[in-house]
Amino acid sequence: MLQRNKESQELMTKVLAKPQTFQLEGKEIEIQDDLAGALDEAILGDLITAPKEIEALDKQWYEENALEKTKERTAGMQALLDQMQQKRANLGSYNDATFIGAIVLHGGVGKLEGLISSATLVDLPSLNDKTAKVKQSLAGGAYHLVQKKGLASSVIKNTLVTMEKAGQLEYLRQAGLPNDKYAILIEVHYYRNRPTSKTKLHKDTLGETLFVNLSFTNKNKILGPEYIVNPASDPSYDEYVKQKLPGVFVEDLEAFKTSFKDEKIIKATVLKPNSVVAFVDEAIHHKTPTPGPRTASATGLDVALDNVYGDEYRDANAAYKGYKGASKVSLWTFASYFKNPTAKAHSGDWWQLLEKLATLTKELKRDELKAWLPAYFQGHAEELLEQAATDFTGVSLAIGGNKRITVPVRQKQEKPLKRQMSMEDLSEYKATAEESGKRSFFRTWVRAVPKERFG
Repeated sequence: MLQRNKESQELMTKVLAKPQTFQLEGKEIEIQDDLAGALDEAILGDLITAPKEIEALDKQWYEENALEKTKERTAGMQALLDQMQQKRANLGSYNDATFIGAIVLHGGVGKLEGLISSATLVDLPSLNDKTAKVKQSLAGGAYHLVQKKGLASSVIKNTLVTMEKAGQLEYLRQAGLPNDKYAILIEVHYYRNRPTSKTKLHKDTLGETLFVNLSFTNKNKILGPEYIVNPASDPSYDEYVKQKLPGVFVEDLEAFKTSFKDEKIIKATVLKPNSVVAFVDEAIHHKTPTPGPRTASATGLDVALDNVYGDEYRDANAAYKGYKGASKVSLWTFASYFKNPTAKAHSGDWWQLLEKLATLTKELKRDELKAWLPAYFQGHAEELLEQAATDFTGVSLAIGGNKRITVPVRQKQEKPLKRQMSMEDLSEYKATAEESGKRSFFRTWVRAVPKERFG
């Protein structure tokens, strides 16, 4: 047991925890391209036919409802409603992530070839199903299209080959997963074109996922995710994850975090054609890339000033609003509205800043912000820029049920986070952003689910 844990721990710390990128090759590319093309065609067809099917179901429901003449829904009426709601959810998913199936492993992980031949692609109840104990992480999907087009074997091959290349199947072997307590549920999603507007740092999953893979279908270079390794966390979230995940994985993850000595920066990636990004969700935060420097808006600076100056800013802001709202014949000076001694001592600086902030309409880059800030604030210009770019500053984390907490990406005492896309020559990133096509990829969540939930 100790030897097995030592081996899985070494694989975690040296290979898996930090995001790795690699390219699919030869037949692997062909399988994924054919799968993506078939899914695109099937989805486009469903976008045409499903609305008509929903309309017909809707008409049938109203006709049966009128015949029943009752306020209580019969089983048949409820089934019609469920069909309509699921079809609407499926249509909605086609514009974002859509569920295409899952592979469930209950026994030991053997060699890749045997695993592929024995694996079955299964459907899972929708996220909105209130009775299911094991369900998918999305509301809608295209699993029905995968079955209709006979694509299940391609999904299985594409998914398991990617996991093998990433070293994740080997980790499961060394860690003894699945085990008596946990099954491994491999959930697969397809993005036809990931919206570029979703740019906040985040975690993909809800605390029960071991690994995440993003397998892109790109034929040109594209910007990959930005990410930070071993970000700041919160004791309540750490305890939540500890209770959700297998003990061996928690120990291996903790060993990585304890041994991590690299400088914490927000890193960038440029992906070659047919690239995969593989990572441990609980070891990083990541985001859809922002091709350019961080900027500070008026709204962002309001957040940043509160974070950096705290009570001093809150007092100055209250004083500013009080002074502005007072009668024009009032004899009170701006400084007389202050309660915080430090803020009051710099009331002139705060007046200058808040007047400028009230009329700020553009996004300020690093050099522009430094020039825009009054002298009193320029010593914190870098921190203000960091905190004003709110896509990079905090992450919303689930801690059970509907409860969530927002956790800063770095601790208060740590230095402002540098960002690779701002530290280095931006020419490669800008050129890549300009030549990139759609962001189409397959996403895999490798989840550890208690066996008792399978019934």
